[in-house]
Amino acid sequence: MSIQIMAEARERLVAGWCQGASARDASGRTVTPSSSEARRWSILGALLASRNGGRVSELEGAVGALHSSIDEPALEVWNDRPGRTQQDVLATFEQAMEGLANGEDETPSPNGGLSAYWLSTCEGFRVDSNDGRVGIVEEVRFSPDRQPEALAVRTGLLRMRLLLVPIGEVDRIVPRRKRVLLRSAAARSAELTI
Repeated sequence: MSIQIMAEARERLVAGWCQGASARDASGRTVTPSSSEARRWSILGALLASRNGGRVSELEGAVGALHSSIDEPALEVWNDRPGRTQQDVLATFEQAMEGLANGEDETPSPNGGLSAYWLSTCEGFRVDSNDGRVGIVEEVRFSPDRQPEALAVRTGLLRMRLLLVPIGEVDRIVPRRKRVLLRSAAARSAELTI
C-alpha cells in the first residue's frame, strides 16, 4: 500500500510543487495538504494528502523509502533547500518507488551512505548481530556537529547493561521491522566500551 501512496503523491507533485509550506492554493496561500483548495504540495504534504485514511504504517513505509533516497534527517528540510527543484523531488520519488517495488526495505550499507535519518531516529529499535539478539537502542549519541556517533544499547535479560556501539559497527537498518543489524563482531567489541 505504501507504493500506492507514493504513486498518488507523485501525481500531486507533477501537478504542482511548493516550498515553505506543506501545501498552497492557487494564490500561493498556505492550506492543509488535504484541502480541496490545495494546488501545490511539498514532498511531505503530497504524502499526507495521498494517505486517504490509510494505516499510519503505510505512510511510514513511504516516508522511509524516501529517506533511503535522500540523506537528510527531515523531508521538509530537504524539500525546502535553496536550489531544490521539482525535478529533484520527482526523481527522488521515482527512486524510492523503484526501491519499494523491488521489495527493498533496508537502508543502504555504510559504503552506500547509511541513512542519517534512520540512524538519528532508531531509539527503541531491536539490535541484532550475526550471533543473535544484542538488545534495544535506548539512545542515539551525537557528535558536537549533531551527527549520529554511537548507539547506547540496553542488553541482558533484565536490560541492566548499557553497551555503546559506534555507528561504524552498524551494517544496516531495517526500518519496517525496527531492526538495527550490526557487523558480526560488533556485539563483542561493544561489550568492552561500558
